[in-house]
Amino acid sequence: MILTVLLGAAFTVFAIPSAAQADPIIDIVCVGVEEATFDPGLRLFEQDVDITSHIDYEECVSATIDSGTTDSGGEDIPLSCLSILFSSSGTWEIVWNTTDTSTFEFDYTVSQSGGQTIMTLIGTITAGEFTGSDAVMTLTGGSITQNCLFAPGVTENTSAVSLTISH
Repeated sequence: MILTVLLGAAFTVFAIPSAAQADPIIDIVCVGVEEATFDPGLRLFEQDVDITSHIDYEECVSATIDSGTTDSGGEDIPLSCLSILFSSSGTWEIVWNTTDTSTFEFDYTVSQSGGQTIMTLIGTITAGEFTGSDAVMTLTGGSITQNCLFAPGVTENTSAVSLTISH
């Protein structure tokens, strides 16, 4: 009888509650505008396109940073209006109004929903201010497929930007 109770106790599974996940601590939240240009303009056929982008983080909420910018460009990518929806990775440098910088390494996807083009970047701050923190950026702009039929095609696009960096 004692052996049966001991064996039964040995095979009893105990439920141990998992450690509660703490909500992330927000380092900074920014909203702003991105101006992207495409040269030559996006058309229905694929061609090498130089993409440049300027982002103004117009309003930021943090202890010391009020705003910032990101500039990228010189990327020749084989692209068309029909192939704009894709996934890839990249690195951008954010320059804050304090002159500090953050290097944002990310994976991104471009999708369309409800007549809008949405680019979602998810990654990590790998250098500078907020090193080691997670970052999520969303760029939401109008549909770019409307002007693809005729020259010069889509030569620019404006998007609303939101950025959250947390750890």
